[in-house]
Amino acid sequence: MGEVWAALDRDTGEEVAVKMARAATLADPELLARFEREGKLLRRLRTPYVCGFRAASHTDDGAPFLVVERLRGETLEALLAREGDLPLGETLRVGRELLSALVVAHDAGVVHRDLSPSNVFLHQAPSGAVITKVLDFGVAKVSDHALEGAGATEGGATIGTLAYVAPEQLGGSATTGPRADLYAAWTVLVHTLT
Repeated sequence: MGEVWAALDRDTGEEVAVKMARAATLADPELLARFEREGKLLRRLRTPYVCGFRAASHTDDGAPFLVVERLRGETLEALLAREGDLPLGETLRVGRELLSALVVAHDAGVVHRDLSPSNVFLHQAPSGAVITKVLDFGVAKVSDHALEGAGATEGGATIGTLAYVAPEQLGGSATTGPRADLYAAWTVLVHTLT
């Protein structure tokens, strides 16, 4: 739905990332609603294990953009493509942090619906520590009535990366709950180990 650019916040000097909506997103009302809703969702999810929200706005010509925490590192997908699997201790750390992110999301009424190794980022913090960050809440389901209409999923649609989607999510993503995210987290961790 968007492309991400590195940027510098002129006011704070902080390095940030700017996610700009692509032209195809601007032309599709459903995708545009999902893009704009993602910023509203990220604003709610205050945890070190979700990419940090900074701001949301529009360009002079009306295109929406999100300003988020600048991450350094790679996706779990890229690491697994290179390494094949991870040791048990590293997998447990990723799992703890991934599940911590889900606790915050689910407590806020947000179901991610697309957890996969491509949406799990291994961020190299300035301290040198590696922190797991959950990315891309663009297809998330939210229980908040103020947000539920924007980018809502039709009843028979399947949302998510098929290899990680819970069986009940197939053809029924609109009714998917937190258990589908737990199923996806488990499949991500099994993939990480094997």
